[in-house]
Amino acid sequence: MRTLGRLLWLVISLILIIFSVVFAASNQTPVTLQLWPFETGLTLSIWLVFTSAFIMGGLLSGALIWGQWLAIRAKFWRLQGKFSKLQAEKGQNQDINN
Repeated sequence: MRTLGRLLWLVISLILIIFSVVFAASNQTPVTLQLWPFETGLTLSIWLVFTSAFIMGGLLSGALIWGQWLAIRAKFWRLQGKFSKLQAEKGQNQDINN
């Protein structure tokens, strides 16, 4: 099952790479990007705009996931510390009762 998942991931990745190469090769039309508060525009090829947006979205989502992972990890460490304290108290209580 694991091999099938890896094979499926590889096939999907290859299809996306081929699609992006074909897209970049066939779309050389320049577009002008204008950001609202600025008067000047930036002229780039359309494939570069889409590829840049895709990469920036991936980096942003990766940063958000990393932040969530840190929050979950910090909560785990706090709970692990509390658990260790409770185990130590339980051990002390058992020593007292015996």
